[in-house]
Amino acid sequence: MAVNERRTLSVAFWVLLVIVVLAVLGFGTIVGWGWSLLVAAVVGLVLGGLARLLVRGTSGMSWMMTILAGLIGSLLGGLIAGALDLGGILEFIVSLLVAAGAIALLLASGIA
Repeated sequence: MAVNERRTLSVAFWVLLVIVVLAVLGFGTIVGWGWSLLVAAVVGLVLGGLARLLVRGTSGMSWMMTILAGLIGSLLGGLIAGALDLGGILEFIVSLLVAAGAIALLLASGIA
């Protein structure tokens, strides 16, 4: 194994060990927040990736900006869908359209 791979495995081991220790000691709330952030990042990446398919000229956009746009779409789309009393697939479609709008705004502003 290369040095970088060993270092990565070592960091992953210590992170998992800390999570297990926190869970055993009863700090489930801290672990819950960590899982919530991880789920939000994955949802943001998926939603942002789908939104990138709707917007042209996104080839130079970083994956962090994709996650950011997906999170914006997920949060704002969820709020809008909740205010309009939409649910299920309509909430997903609203979130996807808001994420696409966020990507378009990021690209137009030159941030992404």
